[in-house]
Amino acid sequence: MDEMEKLKEMMIKANEELKDAEKMESFKELRIKITEGILNGEIEPYDAYLQFLHEINKIYPNATKYYGTEHFEGKLRTFILMNILKKIGQIK
Repeated sequence: MDEMEKLKEMMIKANEELKDAEKMESFKELRIKITEGILNGEIEPYDAYLQFLHEINKIYPNATKYYGTEHFEGKLRTFILMNILKKIGQIK
């Protein structure tokens, strides 16, 4: 099996894992909890990010294997920020 086939197989596994309904629901609940915690002042943004990262690693234990740690963590930071901005936009 050459490197391209290995990469293709790994991406197929990653997509299957990411689309798992139970994991998606857990992710959605966590996203709401973290976003609302930050907006309500219940948790500091950096602490929320660390908690989010820790919980995501439980839900998707292989995510950093598929995407690389820095890339994956960057996506999570962006995701949290976008959700906060979206919520702020809905408040006005």
